[in-house]
Amino acid sequence: MSNGQLKKIASAREVILALIVVVFVFVVFFRMIYSPKAEQFEEVEKQMKDLKLQQTSLSQQIDVLKLKQLKQQETNEKTDNIKVKILNREISPKVADSVAMIEKIVELGKGEGLIFDAMSSKNISSKGSVSKLNVSFKTHGPYKSLTNFLEKLDVIQALFVIDSLVINSDPTKNVEASLDVKATLFQVEGINVKTK
Repeated sequence: MSNGQLKKIASAREVILALIVVVFVFVVFFRMIYSPKAEQFEEVEKQMKDLKLQQTSLSQQIDVLKLKQLKQQETNEKTDNIKVKILNREISPKVADSVAMIEKIVELGKGEGLIFDAMSSKNISSKGSVSKLNVSFKTHGPYKSLTNFLEKLDVIQALFVIDSLVINSDPTKNVEASLDVKATLFQVEGINVKTK
């Protein structure tokens, strides 16, 4: 073999050996450094997607809560305004005695599909031109109907205030709940019932 051929063979072997070393270094780099980082990157991407989904869900829930709060504020303002207007004699109450109040409560409850278990009223006290009349009742029905009923009670055109209420649900009946309410109807002398 000539010296020139040996150099070609040696250089070809060296090139192959160099390529094997480069491939080995690349495999080690990929296995030891790049692959774990890629797994971490995928995990971080998954966490980011989960956080974005949670953010979207939370923003939707916030929007729903804001609408509920706005609706509740409007109801409260309307309720407060009705009672203030009655006291200022700007409007007359539609309901001013216990019989009419009980009829109105039953009408609203039946309109929501509720069943009344008990109802009573009792004249508590009279001081000057103001008399207080206690009204209490128990009813049951679907939970959503109970909440709708309470919202309607809140805006009755009368000096009617809910003192306490208890809502109980039966674990054996998914949507069924019962309601126990104690309220006060105020009667003010000189404020007449509105006639239809």
